[in-house]
Order: sequence, then C-alpha cells, then structure tokens
Amino acid sequence: MNPFDDLFEAACVTAVKATLEEARKQDAQPSAEELRATLDSEREALTSGLGDDYRETAARVPADGPLLRIARPVVLLLCAAVTAATCLLYGWTTATGLTSSGSTLAGAGVALLVLLLAGLLVSGAAWLVWRRVPAGGPPDAMFLAPVALTSLVTTGGLTFLSYQAGGAGWAVLALAVAGGVWAAAFAATVRTWWLSLVSPRAAARDRERLEVQRRLAMDELVEAMLQVLRPHVKAAAERLEATRLSVHGTLSLKRVRGEGHVGTPAEERLEKVAGGMDDGSIALSGPRGVGKTELLTAYCEEATRLSVVVVAPVLYDRRDFALHLFAEVCKRVMEDGPRPLRRPAGQHLRQIWYLQTHAAEAALNVPGVGLSLRRGRNRARQPLSYPEIVHDLKEFLRRVGLELAAPRRLVIGIDELDRIQPATAAQDFLNELKVIFDVPGCLFLLSVSDEALRAADLAPVGGRDVFDSAIDEVVRVEPLRQEDAERLLAKRVIGLPTAFTALFNALAGGIPRDLLRIARAAILFAERTHDEELPDTARRLVARELDRIVGSGDSRIPAEALGIMQEEFSIEYGRLRELGEQVADLTIANRLFFLDTVLGVFSADLTAERVQAAVAERSFAALARAGSRIGNADHQARAVLCRIREHWRLEPIPPSDALE
Repeated sequence: MNPFDDLFEAACVTAVKATLEEARKQDAQPSAEELRATLDSEREALTSGLGDDYRETAARVPADGPLLRIARPVVLLLCAAVTAATCLLYGWTTATGLTSSGSTLAGAGVALLVLLLAGLLVSGAAWLVWRRVPAGGPPDAMFLAPVALTSLVTTGGLTFLSYQAGGAGWAVLALAVAGGVWAAAFAATVRTWWLSLVSPRAAARDRERLEVQRRLAMDELVEAMLQVLRPHVKAAAERLEATRLSVHGTLSLKRVRGEGHVGTPAEERLEKVAGGMDDGSIALSGPRGVGKTELLTAYCEEATRLSVVVVAPVLYDRRDFALHLFAEVCKRVMEDGPRPLRRPAGQHLRQIWYLQTHAAEAALNVPGVGLSLRRGRNRARQPLSYPEIVHDLKEFLRRVGLELAAPRRLVIGIDELDRIQPATAAQDFLNELKVIFDVPGCLFLLSVSDEALRAADLAPVGGRDVFDSAIDEVVRVEPLRQEDAERLLAKRVIGLPTAFTALFNALAGGIPRDLLRIARAAILFAERTHDEELPDTARRLVARELDRIVGSGDSRIPAEALGIMQEEFSIEYGRLRELGEQVADLTIANRLFFLDTVLGVFSADLTAERVQAAVAERSFAALARAGSRIGNADHQARAVLCRIREHWRLEPIPPSDALE
C-alpha cells in the first residue's frame, strides 16, 4: 500500500474544508465535489514534491488492523512449526546413526542446536558488518540474517528428508508448505511487526519520527493543495458577474447519466409522506423529464429498504407483468432478503421459469415365470392462472414485509407508467395492479407523467375515479428551481456563471433532462469558438429552439409566420414578439413570446447586482416556470410572461383574455 494514500485523503479533507470556509467569507460557493475532483487530477504532482524520509519511516512502522493482529502471530507460529517438523524428521531418519540411544528426540535436539549455533554465527557476522555502516534505525540485518538462514535450511532440509522418507510427492508438498510459510513471514506487514518486537526501543523511535514527519508532510501537502484550489475560489466569487462562457473540461457533462444525485423539495416531501405510511401506494407525478425516475431510483436504493424497481411495459399484459414482478421480487429476496424466505423465493422462481413435468414408474419382473408388471404415471404442472399468480404474489410480499426487521421496509417501484400504449391502457393497468396495493408492510411507488394522466383521463383535476381508487398519495415533482439547477450543473461543469445557468434552466423549463441537453450544446460550442458572450449564447439557443419548432411541422403555425421563421434573419429581441402577434394559436404564440422574453432578459446589460437581484427575487425561476407551463396551462403562462416583461421593462404583450 502506498504510504501517501491515507496522508493524501486526510490532507484533501482539510484543504477542501479550509477552501470552503475561505470561499464563504468571500460570498463564493464553489462545489466541494469540484474541489475534490481538482485535487484528484493533481494527485501525482502534489505528492511528488514530498521527500523520501516519510516513505522510508512509514515502511518501518508496522500497519495495524484486526486481520493483521491475527495473521502475524499465526505466521510466526507456523514458522516455528516448520522448524520443529524439520528437526523431528531429521531425528527420525537418523535415529540410529547420530546418538547411541537412537532416540528421535535426541537427533532432533542435535539438529536444533546446530541450527541455533549457525544462526548465532550469522547474526554476529551481520552485526559486525552493520556497525560499519551509519544508520539511524535498528540493525535489521542482525535479525534478518539468522531468520533467512533458518528459512533456507528448513525449507531445503524438509524437502530433502520428505523425499527420502516418502518420495517425490511428499517432497513437493513439503517444498510448497515450507516455502509458502517462510514467504509469508518475510512479507512487509509481518516482517516489520516482528522486527519491532525484537527491537522495541527502535520501533518507538520510528513511530515518534513518523508522527513528526507526518505533521510536516501534512502541512506541506495542505499548503500545496490550497495554492491549487484558491483560483477556484476566485472563479466562484466572480461567477455572479461573469457574462462570458469560458468553461472547459466538460467530460462529465458529455456523460448523460451517473454524475451524482441532487436533492429537491420533492424528495423531502416523498420522505415525509412515505414515513407516515406502513404500506399502500404513492404516485410521483410531473412532466416528462422532470426527474421522476431519478427520484424513484434514489429512494429505492437506500440501504434501509429492500426494494425492487421494474419498468412498466409498452404493451401491457397483466399476466406477463405479474409474473415478471413476482420473479424480480424472488430474485431480490434470494440476494438480500430475510434468510428464512430465501429458499421459498427460489422455489417460486423455479415455478415461474419452468413448466415442470414429473414422471414416476414402477416395474416388477419374476424370472423364470415370465411374469412382468409395469405401472407408470406422468404429471405436468399447468401454468398458473392470473388469480393464482396474484394470490401467491400477495402472500409472498406479505411474508417478506413481516419478516423484515425495522427500520428496513419493502418497497416496490414501478417506473415509466406512461410507456403503456395506448394511453387508456393505463387505466386497465391501475385497475389490475391495485389489487396488490393493500399488502401489509409493502409500499408501492409509481411514476407517471402529466401527459399520460391527461391522455388516460386521470388528470389531477377532473375524471380521477380510477386514479383516486388506486393511489393513496401523490407527490408532485416540480421543475427545477434556480438553486437546484446550479447544484445539478455544478456536479458536471466547473466555473459555470450564474447567468448562463439561469438561461439554460429557463429554456429547459426546469426539466433536468432538457437542462443538460441545452448546457451540453452551449458549452461544447463555446469550447470550439473559444468562449462566447451571454447575448450571443442566448441568440444561438433561441435560434436552435426556433429550428425545432419549424421542424415539428405544426399546422397551427401560420404560413406567413413559418416562412419568416425559415428565413435567414437575425434573431433579435422584438422580432419574435411581432411574430407571436400574428399567431392565433395560444400555445405557439406563447412559445414565441417566451423566446422573445428570453432574448430581452439575457441580451440586457446584466451586472453582478442585477443578477444577484434576479436570483433573490426569483425572476429567473419565474421565467423557467412560465416556459414549463406552455402547452399545459397556457393562460397561466401568458400571465406570468406579462409580469416578467413588466418587471424587466420589456415591450408588453397582449394578455390571453385579449384573444377572446
């Protein structure tokens, strides 16, 4: 093990904590994950400057650990046993030739005495050589030399004597055992331990020296880390007033998934709601891409929960889905469930997987008489019917829920309910599935988009008969707030200014999936063009959104407006407002007014004070909320856009009631 590993980890904790404290005094908010990633990337450069004294002293101080405390004395006892076995075998093979009594023990004693005398001679010679060499530690050669001699003599002698006594097979076995034992004795973790036992004073001096060198190396390493991290504090302090996109190293942004979980208010609400329920069902609702899958997965992956997460099928078949869910529960119980239920889980799983055929046959033959009797019986297991599957699944879930010890609980997650096609099949799915929602000790967690609920007449307002009867609680997953978007992007991008985060989140409507897409497109383009100003980024992203609208082929867009949008014209504030006034459809007009508002807000002269005020007043968050409501609640979206444009002193747009 590298002696600098634990030192580097401890220095990282100290340096990151000191940097965050320094950043707090400067009203900066760098991410701890960013700082730690920077130190990891500079690890080799930071540790290469440390001297070799610490490494040499660390190699002389024995490591500690519960397994080592047991293994090291065991190895030394085995070494003593190998030595004793060699002497005894020698005494047995030469019992009549070495002593007049012909005793095996006498021969073994002679062999041991010769071995000790040879060790003393070798130890003395090593000490004479060692004293001529200046050294600051114990004369290790004085102890290593006799042990090395003993290991060679016992390994070779035991192998030779075993060959004489039992042949080649015994010789190979003796060589493997003796050689393995002595090789373990000379391993660093064992060798340093028994050397500290034979020279305790020198070992104590080494430990004191190591502690002093550790403190010096720690101070040196922390100071070097602070010099690396301080530029990030300055960058974070300047982040509020930056209007130039100048970030690099976005490999984590290129990876679509798996860069850490960001807590949201919906997660807190889910914890509170689920904490007040022993069983039942909870639905996570929200627009597509808002993070329902992430929230469901994060909740189910907690160590205190025995959870199973399945994805709703595109083409729903009640029997197939029930069998799939049953099989996944059985596999999870066999992996980490209550021990008394692991065998029944395996039996259920085999019953699900295989159509079993049992055959039994008996025969009786009487020789000489010619009498022969034969009787046979075949039984084939019929496939389980759907009611039988549901009954067995509910009974097994009940047993699992009762066997789990508090605070552990059973959670079944069903993701992407909106995948079921046609959309009205979601009603059938909930009607069929709700029969297992009343299992004691089992909590069901479902995710479904607002679009799917409305298409299946299960919207939160009106027509909720099926939904109300199947779901006990609903947790609404709202679009990201400004601070949530900042924390999400901070896990993937270093040095992203607040104004750009607000721009990306506004165009994404607070949807995490779209936020990452827009940020990825903007940042990768800025890397190719060597930085980009905020107004240029806003115009380019708005043009990107216009291309998407034109490419959708929406028939609600008037031909004249579509022709203007397809032309090569400069995207400037005010032009899209004029186009929006030509569109009668409320949703399309709102989208154009929204994009024009984005241009007006982010093309303005955004000073540090103005950005801070917009964050404090939540006007950036209001712009993202307006974008998320377009197409779902257009009248509310238009009203919010009117207030935002008034707040930013932009040209007014007609209210939605003016269209009626």
